[in-house]
Amino acid sequence: MLRGPPRYGDIDESDEVHEEIREVGRQLHGQIVEKYGQGTTEQGILEGLRQHGAAPGGQKMMNSELAAALWSIENDLYVSWRSVTGNDCCRVGPESRCFCGCPLRAHDTSSRRVACGECRCAGYQYVPCRPEEIGFGHLTRRKEFNINQWSPKCRCKHGLHEHQRRAARPKCTACSCFTYEPDWACVCCDKKGEDHSTEFETAADRAADGRSVGESYKPLAGLDPEFTDLVFGGRNAAGTRVLRAPNAHQQRVKPARPKAGQQGGALPSSSSSSSSQAVAPRIMPSSRAPASGSSRPPRSLPAQCNSCAVSFTSPTAKFCPNCGTKRT
Repeated sequence: MLRGPPRYGDIDESDEVHEEIREVGRQLHGQIVEKYGQGTTEQGILEGLRQHGAAPGGQKMMNSELAAALWSIENDLYVSWRSVTGNDCCRVGPESRCFCGCPLRAHDTSSRRVACGECRCAGYQYVPCRPEEIGFGHLTRRKEFNINQWSPKCRCKHGLHEHQRRAARPKCTACSCFTYEPDWACVCCDKKGEDHSTEFETAADRAADGRSVGESYKPLAGLDPEFTDLVFGGRNAAGTRVLRAPNAHQQRVKPARPKAGQQGGALPSSSSSSSSQAVAPRIMPSSRAPASGSSRPPRSLPAQCNSCAVSFTSPTAKFCPNCGTKRT
């Protein structure tokens, strides 16, 4: 049967079109690597941290890892979320959540069973607390996302918080699912949630097993010290870690809002200043249109997205085609 010229929407089963798409992809990948470098190498990641800093979700994950490591070293109790591959995918601290919904600090770590003091939990089982841990970091970019209402989903497509997590068989309250089965994989080892276990060890136990303890147990301990300075901050003269000031890619300037009790945005007077000194009111910009001949020049917009460094498709594009961030 004779066919006419292809129309928009028709499926072309030839390899010619697919090869063209692959070639365009290879060219685009080469341009990105040439301009921004290879981000999967240690040097590429370090250069990315220098320019853009750590992602907000990744920064919170690293802060939790560091807090868990310091707590483990201080208490000589190393709690880790271990994969069947033998690798420790996550350091567990006192604020890390259990399957029952209670933090580790609510459990009795001195007992072998690690029972919970707030519910009838059978024993502590770590559950990922952030979507970045299971490869769903894009959820945090959504405007309606609430981390306090998020939990890893079951194969029934409902979250863990929608299951009877404290029951012997955690049935789903939103469907006929009779137990919770993880529908996600670990971002570190790419293994399923059921392929992990929560391990409680002392420093002697880990040392006998050839695992890191002490200072080497801290995150980023085996990398260039600049990684630690960029993520956790450098040390000042007193030995306290101080984060670097945000660069142009990280900072977001927001207009100051007057506090409760202030009128018209007036600045509060200092307690040490004399009461006779008047407080100068804050001058607000005029809302009237500028006079003819004194119009401001148009503000130039960036060529790449401030969040993911992807180039905008056109000079008039208002949102990033990759992550949806507004062009500012």
